[in-house]
Order: sequence, then C-alpha cells, then structure tokens
Amino acid sequence: MDAITTRNVLVRHENGSEVALPAELVEAAREYARSAHAKRTRDAYARAWASFAAWCAERHLEALPATPETVAVWLSALADGNGARKPLARSSINQALSAVIMRHRNAGYAFDRKHAAIARVWKGICNTKARRETVRKAKPLLTEDLRALIDGLDQQSALAARDAALVALGWAGALRRSELVSLDWQKLGAGGGFVCVDERGIVVTLMASKASQDQAETIVVPCQYMPKACQALERWAALAELKAGEPVFRAVGSAAIHFDRASYRPQRGAYRQISRQRRSHRRTRPRLSLCRPSCDRPACCAPRPKSRSRHVDCGR
Repeated sequence: MDAITTRNVLVRHENGSEVALPAELVEAAREYARSAHAKRTRDAYARAWASFAAWCAERHLEALPATPETVAVWLSALADGNGARKPLARSSINQALSAVIMRHRNAGYAFDRKHAAIARVWKGICNTKARRETVRKAKPLLTEDLRALIDGLDQQSALAARDAALVALGWAGALRRSELVSLDWQKLGAGGGFVCVDERGIVVTLMASKASQDQAETIVVPCQYMPKACQALERWAALAELKAGEPVFRAVGSAAIHFDRASYRPQRGAYRQISRQRRSHRRTRPRLSLCRPSCDRPACCAPRPKSRSRHVDCGR
C-alpha cells in the first residue's frame, strides 16, 4: 500500500464482512508513512503539487487524476518557462514530476512515469538542456584558503571564535549547514546529532542525514590531520562554556552568547563575514563550498582513515 487514504482502513474477511482498523493505529501508520521522506522533501513536493494543480485549473484540466499528455505538456512548460517564471533546471523538473507521481499514488491512482508521452518529453528536455546549459559549480575551499580564513579571525571574540569553529568543522567533516546547526555538545540533546573531542579526534555522530536517513552516521576527524579544526572547536566550546547536550552553534549577540540553537541565517552571515575579511588579503571573492573541497597541497593527501569524512578522495 503506497499510502493510507481513509480515516479508518477497512479489512475485508473471507465471509464478506468488513472491520475497521483502530483509528489511532491508522493515524500512527500515516505518520510513519509521512516520515518516509524528509520534511524539506515533503515541503518541496507540496509546493510542486500546488503549482501543478494551479496550472491545470487555469487551463480547465483535471489535475487528479491527470492524463499522461497533461503531465507531458506541463513538463515542457516548466522547461521553457511559464509566463513570468524562468525555465527550471532538470533537477527541479524531475523533483516536480516526482511530486505529481507521489500525489497520484497516494490517492490510489496508478501512474506510469515510463508512459511514452512522458518519457519522450522528459528525454527530450534532458537532451536539449544538456546542450544549452552548463552545471554551475562553486569554487572549492582549499586547505590554504581554510588556513587563511581561520588565521585572519580574531578568535578572542565570541563571534570570530564561533565562525572559526563553524567553518573548520564544516570543512573537516564535509557537513551540510543543516547538520552543523543540529549538533549538540558531547551527547544527544534536542538536536539531530552530537560532536565531541576524544583520543580519536573530533567525532561527529549524525542520527540521520540526507545520505543516510535510516541509520546513524559517525564521522571521525583525527586532530593530527586537522589540528586547526580541533583547536577552533575546543576554543569555542571553552568560550561558550558548552555543557553536554546543549547546542554547539548558537547566535552571538553584541553583548552575549545566546543559548538558542543557531538557524541557517546566522551561518550564512558567518560565511559572508569571513569572506569579507578574506577580501582584505585578496582582491577576488570566491564562492565557498564546504561539500566537496579539493586538494592542492601534498599535506592534504596524507594517509588517513577513509571513514574520516565524506570528502572526495584527493587526486594523487
């Protein structure tokens, strides 16, 4: 069963009688079904479905169930731009199509993504955009860049100490912003993971991540290979007087360190502030990428445990 579509699911017995399952169990099963996708994915699917439903309503077309031809024409509208809306990239179109498929299946309608009308239009969109568009990639933050960023910060102040720890830990563990702000200190509190420093180095435990949503993931960063990351994290922990189970990264005001967990916005501000400081040393301002840093230094290629982080392997 793709989804639970009724309040009380009926079970038919061999004698023809029907018995309703308990409402509380049905609701619990529905909640587990919703948890099959991350919240941000559910939100993105909801926006895509609302856009599709509105597009169909404007043209007096039926959205649920929609014909394959309707979906195919809608995909072409997304690819070319719909009115004032700019054309979408292939990944965004694919996500929108997945949202429509899931909505149909949840409602009990069979939906074949491989239908000729949809498959051929989608293949044509991919081929056309592959010839016209280039994939935009952020300039990676290299080892030398990281050292320059951290060394340029006055880590005696709370804001600079937090920023140094945030960038260093994000780079060393290849962590996403959502993963960084969800970290607690030493043990799991109300966040989505925790970080500690022990004899192995920095140990990050994520209860769930985008790449591993059904089991915990542990990332070990040996201090001998990333000494600046260890030093920056320990300095921030001492300055903020972090206690076990408390959020690691918090908003920093002009007079005090707040106890509330930081959100995405303060982190973006931290990246911008660090980049501005770096411009005093260089004329150009690179776009920072913490996801897949490259290696241009022999020291970066020193042997280390493969499970240390999610970095791509350095070219030898």
